[in-house]
Parts: sequence; C-alpha cells; structure tokens
Amino acid sequence: MSASRQRRHQILAAAAAVAASATLAAGVATPASAEPAFSPRVTKAMQTGSSPTWVVGCRYQVSALVTDPKAPVSLTVRDLSGRRVVQRLRPWNEIRNDTKRVVIGYWVPRQPGNYRLAAKQNGVVKVTRLIYPVKFGWVNGSGCYTI
Repeated sequence: MSASRQRRHQILAAAAAVAASATLAAGVATPASAEPAFSPRVTKAMQTGSSPTWVVGCRYQVSALVTDPKAPVSLTVRDLSGRRVVQRLRPWNEIRNDTKRVVIGYWVPRQPGNYRLAAKQNGVVKVTRLIYPVKFGWVNGSGCYTI
C-alpha cells in the first residue's frame, strides 16, 4: 500500500471515529423533553344553578398529560397569580404508554375564591387559566348546586 493511500485510510478512519463519537455524545447529552404537555384539564361535576360556577365541597377531576412516563408529577392548586401553592393534590390514577402518561387527581375546593391549577414535572410548571368564582353551594353527592 502506498504512503498516500495509507494516509487517506488514516484520515477516513479518524473522521469516522469523530463522527461516531459526536453522534453518541449527542444522543447521551440531550435528554428527552420531560414536562407537562398542556395545562391541566379540570372536569366539572354535574351541577345546576344560576350561573356556571365552581362549588366549595364539590369534587372535580384534574388530569395532566406529561411527556415523561417515569418522572414524578405534582398537581397543585395555586392562588390567583399562579405562583403560591395553596393545596397539593394527590394523584389517584395514571394512564401510561411508551412516550407519555396522563396523571389524574381530584380537587375539592375548601373555600370560596379564585384559583389556578398546575402540573409540574422536572421543574416545568403549566398553569390553568383562572378558575372563578368558587362559591358556597350545596353538594348532594351526585350534583353540585350554587346558591
């Protein structure tokens, strides 16, 4: 083998090694995005009344779609600004597949006011739009009624 041909093989081998190590490093160094995909979804219970409001003592389902099927998720109730945590919700159920999961919890408002709900995964927080007004009402087990 001539010297120039041997040199070409050495350069090609080195270039292939650099390309392979760069590809491997890129795959290891860039973790998958792990965060809530959307703001939590809040499902109202059956209710009647003068206006569509939220009722103290009524149970609402909160669900959040997250992109990491393994990282922990927290569901919280926040104040009007969305910054201060007022209540932590316990996740009751999860629906999973290979790339994402839906975390489900329940919220029972403790007092009247205006709130936001949030889902947090790996430091990323997604907050709902304002939930208002939460008012006193009557809860009979199957429905919620405003006063």
